[in-house]
Amino acid sequence: MTKPALTCHIDDALEQVWAVMNSRTLPCAPILDDEGRAQGVLYARDVAIALLDEVNYDEELLRNYVMGVGYQ
Repeated sequence: MTKPALTCHIDDALEQVWAVMNSRTLPCAPILDDEGRAQGVLYARDVAIALLDEVNYDEELLRNYVMGVGYQ
């Protein structure tokens, strides 16, 4: 018997997918649409980069707000 394959839905949150991929040390997972058809492959590296970019963007917005620059 094998473990069930991890798949992610096209609407899943990246944080949720990252938590599962990280806990099972998976390098990639297929992305499925509503009908179960494959739409692509999501790599752990790409998820990590996207999450870091999101944090950096939020940090930049907060820094600009505090410095009085406002939102750009």
